[in-house]
Amino acid sequence: MINRHYLSIVVMILLVAGAVRIINLNSNPGWYTDEGTHIEIAKSLMNGENYYFGITDSYLIAARLPLFEHILALWFRLIGVGMFQLRFLTVLISILTASILYRLTYVIFHNRLVGLGVLAIFSIYPQALIYSRFGFSYNLLALLIVLGLYSLLYYDQVSKLQYLVLGCICFALGTISDFIAWSFIPVVIIFILLRYRQHMWLSLLCLGLPFALYAIMELSIHSGIFLHDLTYTLARVGGLPIQQQLQNIVTNIQVLATTSWWIPVGFIGLFLINKPTYRWFIVELFAIPLLISGRTIALYDLSAYYMIPFLPFVALGVIVLIYRFSNILKMFTQIRSSVFVIIVSTIFSLTFIQISSQLQAGFDVGIEHFLINKSEAHDIYDYLIDYTKDPDVIITSPSLGWMFDMNVTDFQIASLINGNSVHFPATLYPERIAFDINYDNAGYAIVDNLWRDWGAVHMPYVASMLDTIQTWDLVYKTSSIQIYQNPKT
Repeated sequence: MINRHYLSIVVMILLVAGAVRIINLNSNPGWYTDEGTHIEIAKSLMNGENYYFGITDSYLIAARLPLFEHILALWFRLIGVGMFQLRFLTVLISILTASILYRLTYVIFHNRLVGLGVLAIFSIYPQALIYSRFGFSYNLLALLIVLGLYSLLYYDQVSKLQYLVLGCICFALGTISDFIAWSFIPVVIIFILLRYRQHMWLSLLCLGLPFALYAIMELSIHSGIFLHDLTYTLARVGGLPIQQQLQNIVTNIQVLATTSWWIPVGFIGLFLINKPTYRWFIVELFAIPLLISGRTIALYDLSAYYMIPFLPFVALGVIVLIYRFSNILKMFTQIRSSVFVIIVSTIFSLTFIQISSQLQAGFDVGIEHFLINKSEAHDIYDYLIDYTKDPDVIITSPSLGWMFDMNVTDFQIASLINGNSVHFPATLYPERIAFDINYDNAGYAIVDNLWRDWGAVHMPYVASMLDTIQTWDLVYKTSSIQIYQNPKT
């Protein structure tokens, strides 16, 4: 049992972790497009619908799986709909992840001091902290992976079958939360095959059950749509030529190794875990999914959130390296522990000072240009809610679109009448479109930096649409957002 001294320290660290995650949460950082996607889907689920900005029958086409979306819909029913509510959920998930990471570290080392160290480091690890303040489903995936790893290693020590089942179920639930969770499954299967072959069939059943139930349910409702959306999504996220995949891996490694010291130091630290079985399982659980994911997606800039499930491993590796360094001193336990405490406390204090200044001034996330300022978003909403009528169609980005309970569509979806967009196929139009998305007939268009400097850059049809829209009447603007009204309407 944990004594009161250690428990009080755990509570204090978690309080600090909560404070630095919740202060100015609604506005810092700015609103990101994927957050609007989650809110829009959860709102439709609350209404008993399967809908995404005008696309009917399935949100799988937006590369979203059901677990996080249904949890979010339930959460919204409890505390209301909004950006703060979404982010508050992922903050709570992150704090729970930190708590499980503490237990995981104790299972590995049987040393409460090392557990406290990883809890402290993960609580103020800048990238983990910042991305827990975004409402991303990958925060839930990080929790499931840490809990799954803890359960498997604890089973290895106590041989109670329920922990093996729990570990497999956690990894399996990840596969109905985010697609990159599948990259962890082969590593888990190999670990179980080598260690617990007698339970292989039970493990495979647990690992496959959640997605199988999801697929059966979807196939029974609309099999053609489910297979179309699943096939398209898998092809979109994994259909690159081998040469391009290799180049992506190299680029991702270069960026991750050079942008900050945390990831390379953490990766080195994982190799210093004392028990070889645990060491190689954890290293492989970090490195192999990272390489699989990094073949087809960028792990930095606008896509840096894909790193969220890997960040607990980084914090663990940093602590292991510090712990091993303190052991090199070959001194008495008390002195060795003092060195460990001094190093961890120094990193914690310096990082905390850095973070504290950004809580008010704004976090440097590298993608500020594409984020929506909360005050501007509310100004846009207040203007349009006074002038729009129910039949009016609004074209915008998901960062803003979720705010309106009317016919709103994403600018990518509006471009489907002319061909594929980056994320959606033209085959959706017109059969699965709930209302007229032709921008010529739209009432308003809300243009932000994501539309201008990402959408129009990567999609010719979006660029052409934007050129036309910018000839409409400019009726309202903020520093980075413009509202155009279609003169035809």
